[in-house]
Amino acid sequence: MRSLARTLRTAPAAIALCALTLTCNAPTSTADMLDPQLKVNYEFTIHEKDTVDVVETITAAGLSGEDFAQFCKKENFPTIESAVPTAVEQIDQDGEPACKISATDLSPDDTSMVVWSLSHDDEDGSFTFSASPNGDFKDATLTVNFPGKATQADSGGKTDGNSAIWTALGSDATVTATGDDSPSQPLAWFIGAGVAAVIGIGIVLAVVLRARKKKQSGLTPRSAEPEQQPHSSHNQN
Repeated sequence: MRSLARTLRTAPAAIALCALTLTCNAPTSTADMLDPQLKVNYEFTIHEKDTVDVVETITAAGLSGEDFAQFCKKENFPTIESAVPTAVEQIDQDGEPACKISATDLSPDDTSMVVWSLSHDDEDGSFTFSASPNGDFKDATLTVNFPGKATQADSGGKTDGNSAIWTALGSDATVTATGDDSPSQPLAWFIGAGVAAVIGIGIVLAVVLRARKKKQSGLTPRSAEPEQQPHSSHNQN
């Protein structure tokens, strides 16, 4: 069994505070600085090669538009290894500004903005994912996308196709989910394909037999009609 792990190094609220402090851009109020009212949406996508992509979307109702723009910059989100995310961009989410932080192909030596782990069971071909979205936020949503079907999600999570989803998570929450490591073909698909194949073979066989029957019928000689004997006329003297 292989295991990958990540450790939270800096909470989003701390990053917001550091960003505003370093830029000398004072928030609207001290209360906003201490409580930016962060909401975080984490989305993990697991690859078959045991690496993940992570997209973190943050909103901060307690920050003004200018303060939020200072917060949502790529240089404000380094990891402990001095790497930076693939992209950081400000987007619109339900009419409110949001900061979208993306990191791709995270390996066992990388660090992301949430405590999480991933293990793979080679025997039954499944991944087990665990995460603790620690940080100073109002609430969090977490989604993990498996290569195959999501089979189980604890702590009130729901499965939907390849995804396990949790909403309204607190900062002390820990969640775990299990999913297949590759797409699987449902049994119904195999049954349907088998029935279709049988029907197709039957149709082809019927057409061939009908064509053969018509050909044989055309080659059968007709019964010879009996010859008519000519009437001989006898002249009577």
